[in-house]
Amino acid sequence: MCITNGLNTRNELLNIVNGLLKDLLPIANPVIDGEIKDRHLDPWQNVASGTVSPGSIDLGICDATVYANYSVGNFTGLSSMSIDSLVVTNLVEQKGVLVGNLTMAASLGKSFSGSVSGGVGAKCGFIHPSVSLGGTINVSSPGATALGTITVTENNGTLSITAITLANLSAHTGAITVSIHGLGIFDFLIDPIADGIVNLFKPQLLSLLAGQLTPLLNREIASVLPLSS
Repeated sequence: MCITNGLNTRNELLNIVNGLLKDLLPIANPVIDGEIKDRHLDPWQNVASGTVSPGSIDLGICDATVYANYSVGNFTGLSSMSIDSLVVTNLVEQKGVLVGNLTMAASLGKSFSGSVSGGVGAKCGFIHPSVSLGGTINVSSPGATALGTITVTENNGTLSITAITLANLSAHTGAITVSIHGLGIFDFLIDPIADGIVNLFKPQLLSLLAGQLTPLLNREIASVLPLSS
């Protein structure tokens, strides 16, 4: 039996399923935001850490390489995420159900903010000056896109979305800024240290977001399915 019997055109079928996907968003988004908080991703502690080498300093007996160890934590904002769109692009009948591909676009909130901590130092023989590092970080316009698959069933003319699986999630951001408090003898390296943290932290963050959000979204969307016309 053809599952599309009674439906006039392929476009009509896509329109019905895309309408269901629009209806799904206000149901799924609050569940997703709640799970982000339950998983301690807002605030998100111990997000990422690393070491940057912003330059050197004259310690009298030699020029010493400066190192800056940083850790980003107390990261807030992710629980304001919202899936903006889920759009099915094609549907084909396989073994009595409809399967197809879809795309997702999401805003991950207006911005993320967090704290930066660590230390800055240099070493030349017995001379080893060091200071603590502290400051803030702000990430503007975070978002994500993903591809996925969808399964739709039909019963007596009623269509139901029974499964959605997202994959290949790609996160993106706008500008990332780091503001660092005074560093004493290392003050002249504040800007290079901030730039180094941004350059190292951004790919760390994008990878972490993809890794955390992909299973979370799939799990929470599945929890509110099936959804019927």
